[in-house]
Amino acid sequence: MKKDVKRERNYTYYDLTQSMCRTCRKIIDAQIIFRNDKVYMRSICPEHGEFEALIASNVDWYLKAINSKQAADKPRQFSKKITRGCPYDCGLCAWHEKACNIPIVSITNVCNLKCPTCITYIKDDLEYFMSVDEFKKSLKWIIESEEHVDLINIVGGEPTLHPELLTLIKLCKRKEIGRITLYSNGLKIAKDEAFVRKLAEQGVYVILSFNTFDRNTAEKMYGKDVLEDKLKALGNLEKHGVQTTLWTLLIKDLNDKEISRIIDLVLKKDFIRSITIQNMAYNGFEVSKFASRKYLTIDETIFSIVKKAKKIFINDDFSPLPGSHPLCYSACHLLQEGDFILPLKRLFVEDGYYKLLGNKYMIRPEENFQQILSDKISEISDGKKSLLTLKGFF
Repeated sequence: MKKDVKRERNYTYYDLTQSMCRTCRKIIDAQIIFRNDKVYMRSICPEHGEFEALIASNVDWYLKAINSKQAADKPRQFSKKITRGCPYDCGLCAWHEKACNIPIVSITNVCNLKCPTCITYIKDDLEYFMSVDEFKKSLKWIIESEEHVDLINIVGGEPTLHPELLTLIKLCKRKEIGRITLYSNGLKIAKDEAFVRKLAEQGVYVILSFNTFDRNTAEKMYGKDVLEDKLKALGNLEKHGVQTTLWTLLIKDLNDKEISRIIDLVLKKDFIRSITIQNMAYNGFEVSKFASRKYLTIDETIFSIVKKAKKIFINDDFSPLPGSHPLCYSACHLLQEGDFILPLKRLFVEDGYYKLLGNKYMIRPEENFQQILSDKISEISDGKKSLLTLKGFF
């Protein structure tokens, strides 16, 4: 009996795109399909067959994100010619349509941890510390490419182990660079208060890796129990007034249940300015330790945050950033005074919020933020709505 293919198909085809084969690393065709209200990318390699990846847990969220307004902002210069096409010419090639909004400079491959989840682990390579001259060249290229960047993110390895770190930080203190951020696991920050004091004097923002309050989970994610070090690092950063972002890696069915507690910490501590959440991609050097390989999508994370903090968030408080791919970032900006918290997006219609975000990574108060908020206050006042709960923010 002949099969009825149409009757057997349990999905809806939406779009055709390209992907990369997990085995041979060749560029291959891929379909975007909808099944059971979820969104999958189904890739088709002539040699290694088909494989699927879940890219969104909700079709409506995916369609809203992928069709959101995006800002094209090509860099002023490129480092690679177009020869083989995307992604082989990455770094940046002339096809790149987004500015280099978050330049990341890796100054060392040395680290004092061996986290199984690490995606930058460099195996048995020789120790590397970027020279001052090489760092200067990197800064020069970034500034020539963008003229002005919101921030320079100094990473590693563990960048606090670089012997000339403070010299490199001082080189970043120039008008073309808005903020200097330093990514760290926090071990040196926990033990060396004099070092933390120097970071505070230089106005450095620290991005601290913080994944859990549980010792067993910490051991699984960092390779050993470093919870006490993380908490001491937070204490030192708070003591010396170092502005801090928590960088949290979420793994499904491991630490994802803790996200509301971590967000609560962010909201209660003034020195913690934000949290960046990254979902586990299972490409670290010992990901075999996480055999389940359960993926979290961006929208699943948003829905989980909203569910656990209903008094603060709703789904629509989160939006893609116009200056980034809509499936790479989703952000929520908050106005806060004490216990009163207001998601910024609720003050605006969609176009107004899009204009506020602009084409960069961060909102820039020095450009149009004050005027936009002033206009919004006038609009609310004209509508005879109370400003009592808002006056502390402006």
